[in-house]
Amino acid sequence: MPHFGTANLSYPTIGLSCEEVQKYRPGGYHPVNIGDAFDSGRYHVVQKLGWGGFSTVWLVLDSSKSRLAALKVLVSKLTDASNETRILQRLAAIPADHEGNRHLRKLTNSFFHDGPNGRHQCLVFEVDGISVAPLMNECPNWWRLPGHVAWQISKHITLALDCLHSNGIAHGDLHIGNILVSQKKGQFSDPGSVKDLGPPDLNDIRDLADEWPAYNFPQDIPDPVELPNPAIAGQVHATLIDFGQSFLQTDSLLPKVYTPLVYKAPEALLGTKWDLRMDIWALAATIFELIIGHPPFSRIMPRENHLVLEWIAMFDDVPEEWSDQAKVVIGDCKANIRISPLSERLRHLYFNGETKGDRPAEFSEESIERLADLLTKMMRYRPEDRLSTQDILKHEWFAQNPLASVDEAAAEKELPAENKSPAENKVSPESKVSPESKVPAEEGTPAEKEVSAENEE
Repeated sequence: MPHFGTANLSYPTIGLSCEEVQKYRPGGYHPVNIGDAFDSGRYHVVQKLGWGGFSTVWLVLDSSKSRLAALKVLVSKLTDASNETRILQRLAAIPADHEGNRHLRKLTNSFFHDGPNGRHQCLVFEVDGISVAPLMNECPNWWRLPGHVAWQISKHITLALDCLHSNGIAHGDLHIGNILVSQKKGQFSDPGSVKDLGPPDLNDIRDLADEWPAYNFPQDIPDPVELPNPAIAGQVHATLIDFGQSFLQTDSLLPKVYTPLVYKAPEALLGTKWDLRMDIWALAATIFELIIGHPPFSRIMPRENHLVLEWIAMFDDVPEEWSDQAKVVIGDCKANIRISPLSERLRHLYFNGETKGDRPAEFSEESIERLADLLTKMMRYRPEDRLSTQDILKHEWFAQNPLASVDEAAAEKELPAENKSPAENKVSPESKVSPESKVPAEEGTPAEKEVSAENEE
C-alpha cells in the first residue's frame, strides 16, 4: 500500500459518502473535475461512476468513437497498478471463442496522466452495467433476485471464471461487488443516454477547510451517478470486473488476499499458500448470496474468529494442518455460533427465510437439493478437494436451466414491439416496486448446532 506524505495536514470529516479526501495529496488520487479532458482531449468527463481505495472511476465521452466509456484513474503510487495492467493485457490475448470471454471486463485503452499529485495510470473500459448490489436492493423481498436472474448471473460468472482458470489466471477478489449487470452487452455506451442521467450532483468542499492545499483537490466531489437499472424480467448479461488482486498460476510471489472476509477461502486465512482454487470458494459464497439474498456466513460486522467458528459449525473441524492457526485466530472468543450445515441452511433460508418474503418459491425442492450438492462440493476445506470450474459447469445445477421456461417467457416479453403480434403488444408494463433499504437479519434453522471456542481446546 502506498504511503501518503504531508502527514502534518489535518483533514476534517466532511460528512459525504465518497473516497477518502485524505488521499488527495501527492501519491494519492488525481483531482478530477466534471468537464476535464484526458489523453490529449480524447476523453471528456461527464459523470462520476464510483471510487475504491486505490482509484476513482468516471463516465467519459470517447470523442474518437462517439461512445461512452468508464475511465479508472489510479492513485499515483499504487504499487500493483502494473499488475492489473499485466492481467488485463493477458486477458486481451485470450481467444474470443471461449464462452466466458464475453463475461470478462476488457481493457480498451490505457495511458498515463500527470497531475498535482503525481503520475496516474488510467485504464479505459466499456460501461458494462450496474453493480449487482443496488440491483438486489431494488428487489421487494429483502434483496432476493428473481430466480431466473440469479441463475443467469451465476452461470455467466462461472463461465467467466472458467475462462480465467483455463488460462492460468486467478481473479483473487470475487464477490457481488465485482459483478456488473446489464440487459445486453453495450447497453450503456450510447452518448445520447447522458441527458437522461441529469446534471451531476456536486458537493463543494473548498470552503470546508481553509488550510487545504487547493491544487491537490478537485473543485467539487460529485455523487456517483445512478445508471438506470436493467429490466430484470428477461435476459441479463453479467460481467466480472476488477483484476487488481488477480495473479497468474505461475507467479512465484502471491499477493495478499483482500477479498471481503465472508468470501475468503480458508487457506487464505489459516494457511500460507493459496492458488486459483481460492476463487472456487468465493464463487460458491457468491452463488449462495445471489440465490438467497445474503452470504452463507454472517456479514454483519464480520470478524475472523467468528468466521472460523462458523466454518467449524457448518463443515466440521478444519484440517489438522490448520488447527493450530485456527486456535490462534479464534483466540479467547467465547461466542456461541448457531449455524446449520450448508445444505440444510440453504434449504431452510430459500423456502422459509426472511428474504423469501411473499414471493412463491421459484426453484423446486429438487433444484435446491442440486444447488446444495454443488455448493457443498465447492466449499471443501482443502483446495484440491473442490470442484474445478469445468466440473461446476457440468453439474446438474448448471447443465440445464431449472427455470428455462421462465427465461423463455421473460425473453419473449422483452422483444421489440415490431417483433410481436398485435395481441402481444397490448401487454401492460409491470409496475415498479419501491426499493427496500433494509438488510435481512442473519437467520438460523431449527436444527442448528452450537460451537464455541472452548470446543477447540
